[in-house]
Amino acid sequence: MHKGTTLSVKPHSRLMHWYRWQPYRLPLFNTTARMAMSINFSLGQFLTNGKLEDQKTKDFFQNKQVFFGLSTIRSGSTFLADLLESEITNGQIEHEPNVNDYWSYAKVLKSNQHADNYINTYRKKDMVKRCTKKETAIYGELNPFLVLHAAAIKKAIPTAKLFHLVRDGRDVVRSIMAREVLGNKDPMLKVITPPVDDPYFEQWFSMSRFERVCWKWQYENKVLRTAITQRIHFEKMITNYDYFKKELLDFLRIEISKKHWSTYSKQPKHASPQHNMLKWDNWAKTQKEQFEKICGAEMKANGY
Repeated sequence: MHKGTTLSVKPHSRLMHWYRWQPYRLPLFNTTARMAMSINFSLGQFLTNGKLEDQKTKDFFQNKQVFFGLSTIRSGSTFLADLLESEITNGQIEHEPNVNDYWSYAKVLKSNQHADNYINTYRKKDMVKRCTKKETAIYGELNPFLVLHAAAIKKAIPTAKLFHLVRDGRDVVRSIMAREVLGNKDPMLKVITPPVDDPYFEQWFSMSRFERVCWKWQYENKVLRTAITQRIHFEKMITNYDYFKKELLDFLRIEISKKHWSTYSKQPKHASPQHNMLKWDNWAKTQKEQFEKICGAEMKANGY
């Protein structure tokens, strides 16, 4: 579980963190969780009445510096959110703030139009309500569950700064495999499939979990690479302050000292406590071949 100094962990995340590491599977947990997410999602849409932004929302985005750091999961978003939340005194930084983003993620896989509707009629208002700190000049989100909404965010909030946080796919896949994402304990397992025009759509249900996790990494990073020009490599960000300053701090126009950056970099948050896979160079020949087939082109496109 995340042990950052200031970043709070949402109740739904706490529940999944707990369940993930249990040796058993609870009957009906996935079904109940999906039902709860679906109801919560519908309720959120109903309460906003599907209306476009009001003047308060417009003023919010005109008067604040807004940014989004988007990435696939296990790519350093928790670490970065904790660092920024701790060091930015005049801003509010959120990490995976809204459980409805999980449900919306699955819907975007079925329809790109959903992303535009979700951001414009619901999520922008949610950001305004979420910004509770007084004298807040900055609003930022580090959110792996809005990766498929990147283009919609750019259109809906043209003044916002977006950056693509990317990590070596081999490390990400290994880290995800230590969790239940796209596994039997994942409530979203039955609702996440590739888009119908994706090369892997037809074979999805015959693919192994490992292959599906590989697909997730390459698909999400391709979406982000296509939509966002500012790309930040996680490995460089935590080992090279000059890179961190140039690519992130200068881009966002914020300041964090090398001393404080160093403290956080040496004590990474939310690291996997255990792995059920060896490091990639010790993977089985079949796994290496599957990873290269699915992720090879995207790895090269992202500089790996």
